[in-house]
Formats: sequence, structure tokens, C-alpha cells
Amino acid sequence: MSDIQHLENELEQSKRMLLSLSSKISSMEAELAALKSGQPQTNVQASMQTPQQSGQQVQAQQQNMQPRSIYQQAAQKQTMQPYGQQQMQQPYQAQPKQPYQQTAQPQSQAQQQPQVQQQPQVQQPVSSKMLWDQRYGNAIDPIPPMQYEPVKKSINTEEMLGKNIMGIAASVLIFISFILFATLMIPLLTDGMKVTLMLTVSIGITVFGLIMWFKKDRKSTFFLSLAACGVGAVYISLFMCNAYFHIINDLVLYFMILLWAGGVLFLSKYKQRLFEIIGEVGILVSIIFGCYSCVSNSDSTMLMILTVYSIIGVTAFLAFRIQDNISLIIHGAFGLVALLALTISDYGIIHSEGHVTEISISLVFLAAFSIGIIILYMLKLNKENSSYLPILCMLANVILYFDVYYLIPKDKPSWIAVMILAINIYVMLEYFKLKWKDRLTEGLYSVLMEIWQLLEIAIIYVCIMNVKELREYAGAALIAIPLLIYGFIKSDRLTQIKGLVAFGILAFSINLELPSFTLLPLMAFLIITFFMVIKRNEYHVAVKGASYAIYLPSLMLLYIRYTDEFHLNSDQSVLGFLFLFGGLNLAALLTPYGKSWLTHDEEKSFRIITYVINALLMLFSLYALNEVSDPLMHFMTVLGAIGLFCINVRRLLKEKETLPSIYVGVKFTILVMCILASYDAENYVLSISAFILAIIFIVVGFVLDIKSIRIYGLVVSMICVVKLVMVDITYENTMGHAISFFISGVLCFVISAVYSLAEKKLRRAG
Repeated sequence: MSDIQHLENELEQSKRMLLSLSSKISSMEAELAALKSGQPQTNVQASMQTPQQSGQQVQAQQQNMQPRSIYQQAAQKQTMQPYGQQQMQQPYQAQPKQPYQQTAQPQSQAQQQPQVQQQPQVQQPVSSKMLWDQRYGNAIDPIPPMQYEPVKKSINTEEMLGKNIMGIAASVLIFISFILFATLMIPLLTDGMKVTLMLTVSIGITVFGLIMWFKKDRKSTFFLSLAACGVGAVYISLFMCNAYFHIINDLVLYFMILLWAGGVLFLSKYKQRLFEIIGEVGILVSIIFGCYSCVSNSDSTMLMILTVYSIIGVTAFLAFRIQDNISLIIHGAFGLVALLALTISDYGIIHSEGHVTEISISLVFLAAFSIGIIILYMLKLNKENSSYLPILCMLANVILYFDVYYLIPKDKPSWIAVMILAINIYVMLEYFKLKWKDRLTEGLYSVLMEIWQLLEIAIIYVCIMNVKELREYAGAALIAIPLLIYGFIKSDRLTQIKGLVAFGILAFSINLELPSFTLLPLMAFLIITFFMVIKRNEYHVAVKGASYAIYLPSLMLLYIRYTDEFHLNSDQSVLGFLFLFGGLNLAALLTPYGKSWLTHDEEKSFRIITYVINALLMLFSLYALNEVSDPLMHFMTVLGAIGLFCINVRRLLKEKETLPSIYVGVKFTILVMCILASYDAENYVLSISAFILAIIFIVVGFVLDIKSIRIYGLVVSMICVVKLVMVDITYENTMGHAISFFISGVLCFVISAVYSLAEKKLRRAG
């Protein structure tokens, strides 16, 4: 590859030389032509390029021709020599031209040797090389050598495998071989000899690996891996002395592991990540095994000591690398796993032995340490770590709630304590959001903080639902009302949305006592309305629409609960529901409440909400037609259903669009059929009624010039004809069916007559 690149460099230099010579030849030809035509030399010189200009022109041309991909991707960096040091070492061999020599030499001498003008000059023979240099200078030499971008050194896969991976593999294999040799030698040794040999070999491997690593200027991965393997062997040896040989007790073991962790922290100064992870893994393994032993033996005292030991170990690692973001997340993750293991162990002993003093002390330590981690991480929060530290804080927060809950023996006080703690943490998070509003505006910080606050709200709601008095008399109002007030005062739209979500939960909290269910949703709805009225900048149609869509169903549930409370008649309650909420929804649509409170213009989004609610009430009216049995109330239900179905008909027909017009036809067809079915009408009566309705659609289509509804009327009439002939024709009631067929035929003639009279209008429409 080096030979190819060398040839490519020479080829490029040749191209550069050719371009430069071409420019000089052009200049010489222009000057020669000027001399032949008899023009003065000064004018010729003024029209020619100077050597510096010519060199700049050639350089600009060369920049456009420089190869890019070939040289930038080269494995070896080549530095090109200037042209004057390579090809231009030989004198120029072309024969000089006499006129050019006579005019160029004096000027060149005057420019190059002004300081020796008073000395006698000796006439020197002028060669073509001297003439070229005097007249034009070395125009090629000023061209700078081609500059190439430095090529990043690629990762040598062979070196990585041979030096790093194989070194680690070698240490692992050697370690396994020691284990195998030990299995062969163990039966022949006493316990004292085994312990001595185990500690000697592990410490020896560690010391040998470190000494050789320092001798190799801390560059040998093999010896570093060997030392790390020895450190792990020392840790295992300590555990074996306690668990298998029973030479040392648990307290001595934990003390020795703390000393071992201190040594690992010292070694982490030289190879930070490796020994940090080894130390954390060692402490975590000792904690997990210790927790298992304490739970198995119901040893609350040792679990308390293990908690203190864990806190000391994790704190030491956190304090040692507190300025490093990666170390914060490593030690925080290991610390959270240790906290979780200790919390589960405390619960296990509480479940078997009940609350004892040692477990309470252990839980206090764990809760305090969790709070300390949360505060530390919030204080260390910056733009570099804002995407992951809040996640660790959330996990520590959840563990904190378990610690506080298990700390208090009784159920109700424990839930209240967790709720109070969650409220305080939510307030703290809001404080940090306001304090660092301008400091942290990038990354996932704001999203994670909102998720964390939602977690706190969920914890508060769970606590409320587990306390009977709060569940029955307050419910989600303890969350919704404060959030709504704070959100509107601070103009915080996200907090308003949280309050609306809590309001939605409150609106459907049927487990509330009836007075609370009456007053609390109404209070939340009035708070939203009040702030949007007095603070015009807080008005938003989405907030108004959401509050209306939440509160109206809440009123429906309240109506149902009151009818059950006072044992109202079924017909009365159904009819009252239909007229009451149909009227409320119509009032919201037509009154100023349904328009913008700022400009008094119609708001399409709110109108759509009222239409959706009206559609649900229409479906309920169809259900009510079959449920109300009293004739008078049934007739009033029919009127109510017709009123609901007539809402927004005028607007839909005014649009003269296909789908809205067909929707109007379909819904009125369904209404007529359901009304007749509620009176148990015969099939042929249904067909004749549909025929009449089809004629009405056709007439309305001609009057309002809506083609789609006319087509719909024709389709309905054709369906009725088919139904009459194929379904309704029977011989049980011959006279009735004969009359129905006769009437249907007359109606078909009516439709034909209508179209005949409107033929001119149809042609104009066509």
C-alpha cells in the first residue's frame, strides 16, 4: 500500500507542475505577442500576472483537484515535499529568447540587488534557469504541499485480542487451575494449613500482579487482571474462613472486608473503574449472604450490624469518588441493591418475629441513608448526569417508603406517615424545579422530574385509599384541589393537568360518602371556573372542556346515587335523567358558557365535546324508550328523544356535505324505527313509516339542495319496497297488507311526481 500511495503522490505533483507550466506558457505567449505588435513593455507587464498571482491561481486550481477520499483513508500518513525540492532540482533546458532576455534582466536585477547598485557589475552569462527565476521566480515552490487530515488510528483487533482479552482469559484460567490444584491438595491438608495456603496464594497473586504491573509502567493488562484476580481471591478466602472453616466470626469477617474494601479503594486510584467495581461487588455479595444468614437464623442483632456495615461501605465508595459522574451511578446502583436486600430482610424478620428494637434501629438507619442519597444526588445534579441521577433518586425514594412503612407497627399510622413523607418530597421536587428552571433545560431532567412527581402523587393516592376516613370523606380531593390552586396561581400548565387528572379520579370516586361526593367535585369544578374567569391569561378551552367533560358524568353518578338513596320510581328516574342532563348539555352549548370567555366567539372543540355527550344521551334515550312503561311518561320520553336527535341537525344540513347529511338521515331513521318498535308496531307499519320518512328526506334534499340526502331517501324507499315484497307479504291479515301495499304504491307515485316537478332543478344541479 505504501508504494501505491507514493506513486499517487508523485502523480499528483506532476499534475500540479503541468498546471503551473501551462499558466507560465500562457503568460509568455501573451508577452511575446505584445512585443511583436510593438506595444510598450510597461503595458505588457501591466496586463500580465505577477509571479505571486500566478502562484496563487495555480494553488487555487490545485485545491479544486486535490484528492480527498484516497489520502484521507490511508493507513500511513505521508507528508508531500514541495515541488521545488523534488522535480525542480534540474535547471530548465529550454533555449531562452533574446527579446525576452533583454527586457527581463535589468528589472530583475533592480528588484533583487538594490543594495549593490554602486559596485561595478560583471556581466554574467544568462542561462534559461536564471532567466526563469529572475523573471517569474520559483512560482512552483510557493505552492504549499498538500495537507491531509489526520487519520484516526483504528482499533487493532489483533492487538486487543492478543494483549487484552487473552490476558484476562489467562488470569481466569490460572485462577481456575489454582482451584483445581486446591481440590487435589485439600484432602491432604489440615484446616490451618488450608487457610494459610489459601490466604498466602491469594495475597501472593495480588502482590505479584501489582509489582509486575508497576514495573511495566502500569501498561500491562495481564498483570493488572492477575492482581484483580488476587484481590477477588482474598475476598473469597475471608468468606471461607467464616462460612466453611469457622475460624473467624461474622463481626471479624465484616471488619476484614471493610479493610479489604479500603485496600481496593486505594488501588482504584490507579485503575479506577476495575477496582471500584470489584470493591462494590465484594461488599454487595457480603451483604446478600449476610442478609440470608440473618433471616435464616432470625438474628436481628447481626442484621442491625450488617446494616451499619453496609452504610459505611457504600458511603466510603461514594465519598471517595463523589466528583465523578460515572462513579456516582455505579456506587448508587450497588448501594440501592444493598438497601433493597436489607429492607427485604427486615420485613422477613418482622414477619416472623414481629417488631423488635434492633429491626427498628436498622430501618431508621436505612431510611436516613435513603434520604441522604436522595439529597446528595439532587445537590450533585447537573447537565451531564441529569438523565440518570433522578432515576436512582426515584428508586431510593421507593425503598424509603417501604422502610418508613415497616418502621411503624400499626397499619393506619404507617400509611399516614408515608403520605406525609410523599407530600414533603413532592414539595421538595417542586422547589428544585423552580430553583433550577434555567439551569437544567436540556436532556431528560424535566421529564424525569415530572415522572417522579407523578410517582409521589400515586403514592399519596394509595395511602389515602388505605386509610378509611380519608378514603370515605376526602379521597382524591386531597390531591386535586391543592394541585389546581397551585397550578393556577403559578400558571403551571403541567400542574393544572395533574390536578385535572386527580379531579377525574375524584369525579368517579363512588366510595365517597354522599355529602363528600356532592361537595368535593363541585368545589374542584368551581375552582377551575373561578381561576379562568379572574385570570384571563389562564383561560384555555381545553381546560374548560376537560373540566366540563369530567364534572357532567360526575353529576350523572350523583343523580343515580340520590335516586337510589330516595328510592325513586324507575320511570321517574329515567325520565328525569334524560331531561335533566339533556337540558344541561344543551344549555352549555347555547349559553355564553359554551363560547370563548375572552372573545365570545364559538369554540369548535367545546362544541364537539357537547356533541359527543349529546350522542351518548341519544343512545340512552333509545334505551329509555323500552324501559319506561307508563304511557304518559313514555310519550314524554319520546318527545325527549326527538329533542335530543334534533340537536345540531340544522348545522349539519347547512354544511351540505355528504357524510353529515347521511348521518342525519340514518339517525332519524333509527329513531323512528325505535319509537314504533316501542309501541309494538307491525312490520308493514314500519315499512310505510320508513317510506314516508324517505319522502321527507327527498323533499328536504330538494328544498335545501342537498343531493346526498335525496339519494339516501331513494335508497330507503327501495329498501322498503324490497321489504314489503319479500318480508311483509303474508296472508294472515290480507286486508291490512293490501292497504299497506296500496299506500306504498301511492307513495312511490308521490316520489316519482316529486322528481318530475323538480326535473328542471335537477338539470341545473347536474
